[in-house]
Amino acid sequence: MGLAISIILLLLAAALIFLNIDATLQLNLGFTEMTVPLWAVMVGFLVIGLVAAWLMALSKERKNKETLKEKDEKLRDQDDKVRIADKTKEEAVVQAKRESESELIRKNAEIEGLKKQIDSLEDELNRHLPNHSTSGMETSTQHQPVEAPITRTEKQSTEVQVEPSDKRK
Repeated sequence: MGLAISIILLLLAAALIFLNIDATLQLNLGFTEMTVPLWAVMVGFLVIGLVAAWLMALSKERKNKETLKEKDEKLRDQDDKVRIADKTKEEAVVQAKRESESELIRKNAEIEGLKKQIDSLEDELNRHLPNHSTSGMETSTQHQPVEAPITRTEKQSTEVQVEPSDKRK
């Protein structure tokens, strides 16, 4: 659109210059006076206008390049921040995975310790009850109640004989 307007303005200036080709102008420059053709003055102002427009466009282009450069730097900085955040996130995931694995290993060791404790308690129970094996206890618990082992207090109470109250008197 800007190019079309520029072409139209140039054609308009060329037409005005052509229409005033025979006219002259008395020009006072302050220190001297001279007579110049009007078309030369118009061409001079047209060239000055084109140079001014070119300089403004050049200045605007330079500003645009600086702005683009700043935005590129900001984009690079943000990309660096994203990469750092991704790396940190990956490190956090790896750290959490390591912690989870170590917790799992610790829990498995704890489970193994508890299994050994259960086994030792079953062995101790088997030593106190030699007639019953753990597999026999499992089957007996499924089909009939297991008799609890007699404790020392129960033995003493069964051995003490109580006399009837009639005989005591």
